[in-house]
Amino acid sequence: KCTLNDLRLAEATVSDHGVVVIDDVYNQQWPGVLTGLARYLTQDGSALRPFAFTPGKVYLAKAPAIPALGCRPPMKKDRRVGFDRTEEEARNDRA
Repeated sequence: KCTLNDLRLAEATVSDHGVVVIDDVYNQQWPGVLTGLARYLTQDGSALRPFAFTPGKVYLAKAPAIPALGCRPPMKKDRRVGFDRTEEEARNDRA
């Protein structure tokens, strides 16, 4: 619940070109972080989108800002692997 509330607050207060960093996303001692992030990202109308990942961290920004950060934004309900390849393209790479 805390992470979900924090993300709602961050969405309301971050500038249009700001970045939100979530820490401890994959920390087993803090399972609520990943749960809150997943709940936030699956809500209709959530404005922040993930654009980068590092060990333990997820970086989010408002969708219009993501191209300026050098990333292609993932679309909701878009079946993409990474941010620039479809699942079919990924399967073909493995074949």
